[in-house]
Amino acid sequence: MIKFFRNIRQKLVSEGNTIKYIKYAIGEIILVVIGILIAIQANNWNVNNEAQKEKEFALHKLIENLNQDSVKLKGNIERGNFYIKALDSCLTILKNPNAYSKDYFSRLFTNMNYTLSFEFNQITFNEISNSGKLKLIKNQTLVDSLFKYYDYSSFKPVEDALNFHTRDNVRSYTLGYDYMVLGHDIDKNPASDFNIEPKSLMDYSSDVRIIN
Repeated sequence: MIKFFRNIRQKLVSEGNTIKYIKYAIGEIILVVIGILIAIQANNWNVNNEAQKEKEFALHKLIENLNQDSVKLKGNIERGNFYIKALDSCLTILKNPNAYSKDYFSRLFTNMNYTLSFEFNQITFNEISNSGKLKLIKNQTLVDSLFKYYDYSSFKPVEDALNFHTRDNVRSYTLGYDYMVLGHDIDKNPASDFNIEPKSLMDYSSDVRIIN
């Protein structure tokens, strides 16, 4: 193709036809410009296509992470509701301590010592944030929502405060108040092995810190 155009150019020069040569030169420049524009457009299409694939991959991974978070949160909610119901039942028992057994109460009351915590699965979010790929997401509302969701400051201080309070205050008090049987040892009662006099339900019902 290049040889073909060169032959035309040489022929026009040899003929001394300046007007035709100028027209030809202009046409050749236009063809070159068109070729460059097509090449640029094709390159832009490839770049945009790759960017679109990267964005779709990142969004799919984010959805996977969020679904995993959702499963963990649902599990926490179920356990939290179980703890609440168990401790509500403890209050019911302590309002009428003579109608229930200490063993039944202890099975429920042990839930006082448990805590819940939640950690994001933010592997994908951190990756796209640190690599600058977050800018591929053009929906600013979505980007703002992601930053808001992955902001620990919205709930972590409250969670930490509740868990520290449970571990440092509630658990410390209950473990010093009475012999407690936890987990798989709930059916055992070796308090007598240590010459410990267990508290009665009446003792529990008259202790203001226990009730609180």
